[in-house]
Amino acid sequence: MITSGAAAYNPYVEADVMADALVAWGIPADRILRERNALHTDENIAWSLEIRSEEHTSELQSPCNLV
Repeated sequence: MITSGAAAYNPYVEADVMADALVAWGIPADRILRERNALHTDENIAWSLEIRSEEHTSELQSPCNLV
């Protein structure tokens, strides 16, 4: 699973906040990849696709799909 987002409009790195929430919900931390550079949606997609390619992950989903 990839979480994506930098600290764009606040002091919190969005990827870390989302990853921490996922761990709190029971997702193993070692199953979460963090992309901490994206400042907007286009970058979220681009950087996550790059990580997906590098890590050979099989699926890319929005956190909204997990609810």
